[in-house]
Amino acid sequence: GYFIDVPAKQADKIPMGADGPFIHRQTLANAVRYSTVELSELENRIARAGDQALALELKLFEDLVEEITGRADRRALSRDLPSTVWRNSRRGSQTSSTLMRS
Repeated sequence: GYFIDVPAKQADKIPMGADGPFIHRQTLANAVRYSTVELSELENRIARAGDQALALELKLFEDLVEEITGRADRRALSRDLPSTVWRNSRRGSQTSSTLMRS
């Protein structure tokens, strides 16, 4: 989380409760940590933005993978297509010449 660290010697000067915006969170050996409602809201907004950015990145990656896969499939098909057509045309010419001989 997000906190404001204040030296322990200065902690008594921090306004808390109804008088001030600071919320006591933790006391350390040489410091006291405070938070505010605004810091908590900011933390939540940052967390949501991070989640949204990750979701967008994953969606873009999935779209890219689909595009590349589609292009690879089309290339494989177009690479194999000429030889398939040639083989089929050879079979067709053999069939038609066989038919003509009969």
